[in-house]
Amino acid sequence: MQMREIRTWKLVWGGLFLLACCGPSFLQAEYKSPNWQFIPYNPDRTALSVAERSQLAVALTEYARYVEVSNPAADTLRAKALALAMRLDPESKSAIILNGKLKRGGYTPEGSSTLSREEFLKLFLMQVKNLQAGPSSPRGDSHFAAYLLDFLATVDPDNEDLLYNAEIEQRKFPVSWQAVIASAPTPRSPVTPGSVTTAAAPVTPTVPTTPTTSSTALKQTQSKIKGLVVMSSDDNVLGGKVLEIITTANPAEGGSTCQLSAKAGEDMKIALSEAFRFIKMRHPESANGISFTLSFEDKYTKMAGGSAGTAFAVGMMSILDNLTIDTKVAMTGDITVDGKVRKVGGVPTKIRGAKLGGCELVGIPVENESDVANLMVMNGYRAASEIQIFSINTLDEAIGLARQDRSEKLNEAIKVFAEVQQDLNGSGSIGSAETATKLDKVLDLAPNHLSAKYLREKTRGALPTLLTPTAAIDELFNAAGPLMLFFNSLDKEEQKKYSNRQILVFTLPKATYTGVREQLTQLEKKMPPQIQSTYYAMINLLDRVEYFDGQYKGVPHRSAVNLYNANFSNDLPRRTRIDDISKQYQVLIGELTKLDYDKQFIEAQLH
Repeated sequence: MQMREIRTWKLVWGGLFLLACCGPSFLQAEYKSPNWQFIPYNPDRTALSVAERSQLAVALTEYARYVEVSNPAADTLRAKALALAMRLDPESKSAIILNGKLKRGGYTPEGSSTLSREEFLKLFLMQVKNLQAGPSSPRGDSHFAAYLLDFLATVDPDNEDLLYNAEIEQRKFPVSWQAVIASAPTPRSPVTPGSVTTAAAPVTPTVPTTPTTSSTALKQTQSKIKGLVVMSSDDNVLGGKVLEIITTANPAEGGSTCQLSAKAGEDMKIALSEAFRFIKMRHPESANGISFTLSFEDKYTKMAGGSAGTAFAVGMMSILDNLTIDTKVAMTGDITVDGKVRKVGGVPTKIRGAKLGGCELVGIPVENESDVANLMVMNGYRAASEIQIFSINTLDEAIGLARQDRSEKLNEAIKVFAEVQQDLNGSGSIGSAETATKLDKVLDLAPNHLSAKYLREKTRGALPTLLTPTAAIDELFNAAGPLMLFFNSLDKEEQKKYSNRQILVFTLPKATYTGVREQLTQLEKKMPPQIQSTYYAMINLLDRVEYFDGQYKGVPHRSAVNLYNANFSNDLPRRTRIDDISKQYQVLIGELTKLDYDKQFIEAQLH
């Protein structure tokens, strides 16, 4: 945008209320450093130039330096002015220095301002108009303008037009200073204006009250962490994907809140609720007065399941504890209110997704440890050597892995395993004594390093060759994913078509059937004995569906079979084959039922 000149004001502000309004003395109040990060504003997307923001910050600092101090609210005005100044220009030297002096009690007002109140208000009202330029103006600008108007209405409370505009703007963009400004100031001893004072008179000690967010400055208001999800493609093929979860903290009136700004299933909402309850128990003071909003990198796809619970909690904790999250770390795991990380599904698929997403470290629940062995059975031992996999049992362990400043022992374990990775990518052998020694060292440093644990099992020849029963079912249905298109539950649009008496008929390319068959063939020797009958039931279903699709150029969805048969009442061979597909599908369900899995698990595979 075109830069607008802001001239340097040299008019005297009548002592800026200092001598005219204060009389011979005034009370200097206890100053609390403001939490300027809580004022909504995005300096990267604003109508103001860098020079304009810098000069406005200087003007606000000038106001704070010489603000009227005849009442205990003076330091609140100072704090508001400096909060706005540092939000506009976080590196403003004059604002930072004045704020530092005030919070240490080492500042005494001397002299007078170079800016009159009238010129100060004129300058800022002009910039408020620029911030509210029109419908194309960034929302952050408009919200910040509301804060400026509220502040200016406090500076000049007799200006009714200004007060009216401030109140109108707050209906659209709420202004809350609760988390920005500290608790009410405590009066200190009188100080004569213009006198040189080296220290305030002694203050009688008081019993400290429980701090809240309004008196605790957060060092950061946004955090990002990588979660892991299993996504289904258009042809019903499942794949793992890294999902960036963005946590933002804003001030909240009357307590604390937490919300998702994305489409989410009930399980995910419950996981967030559990994570938030734990956060409030861990940080009862600092979580108060904060509204957490969690959003996803993919904000249009509906997310389901509770496996993001741990990542939700880590994101909120990183803000409260001022932690920097390692961008190369991803994690999955449900969470309970006591901070325990709980088992989730699809872990091998998620680990593969983490690797494809460029992650180097991944955390999974302790209860999913066997999934690392399943990953190696499916993809070979290199699947566990290409990415460092850790088990996490508690939220503290998850944070310990995710934070950038990890413990020395953990960092050393990661470093040594990286050497193993380099050796295996070169001329090194998984069976060499050197590799075994390094893996042992990793496990001494980090016993929860699952990649090292299972690679060490490989060196001993103790790695399993068959999938666990649960993993076998998962992999079976993953491989047959496109086939399930004919049997899965209908979405709303398809239900609408069916209700209008339209027959839902799907068809798959020949190459898709070939791909499914190849994957199922590769699985055959990895199936544990108790899953083999289910495996062959799936093969038989594939045979019947593929033949019908090739013969009749489309297979009706299971919900449309009766209507389909009615339309072809004179075609007995066609109806017989459709009935055969339906019977074989029931055989598959029967085999699953025999495995004594709970109903929810079976439905998850079939729907």
